[in-house]
Amino acid sequence: MVKRQSQIAALMLILAGLAAESVAGQEIPVVTGQTLAGKDVKLPADVRGKVAILIMGFSKNSSAQTGAWGKQVAEGPGKDAGVVFYQLPMLESVPRMIRGMVTRSIRNDTAPEMQEHMLPIFEKEKEWKSLVKFSAADDAYLLVLDGQGKVAWFGNGIWTPEAFRTLRTVVAKLLASSGAA
Repeated sequence: MVKRQSQIAALMLILAGLAAESVAGQEIPVVTGQTLAGKDVKLPADVRGKVAILIMGFSKNSSAQTGAWGKQVAEGPGKDAGVVFYQLPMLESVPRMIRGMVTRSIRNDTAPEMQEHMLPIFEKEKEWKSLVKFSAADDAYLLVLDGQGKVAWFGNGIWTPEAFRTLRTVVAKLLASSGAA
């Protein structure tokens, strides 16, 4: 049973690597929003010149996974001056008349120090889903952008030490190649 689980995990890593290669070099949708701390942000323009980590969720249930990733990024690579990160709850499909209530709920559930990194997105959800090869509503989806704002790495699913090591390695390589390390 353990051998079978290891084989499945290895296959999933290979498939994730193939998906990451197909996403690499692509541009993200141009969107504007405001963080829960009140800062206006335009992506990808406002992250150019830095390595950016974007952690996306497409459902309320994805918040457990996106929150785990956000905590680890904040405590690790997010502390580097050459790195910016945002958690992007995708809310376009939320009915307009309750978006304010949903946003307030997210703000209430977000630690004050993380509110500057929480950027609700109300547009282009279809384009984001296409970019990240959306397959599971409750997954976290991650993108690492290079200094030009293009996708350098893609991942999805729960936080694991192995996946986090991969993300950190990609970020370190991008910082080293930009001279920001």
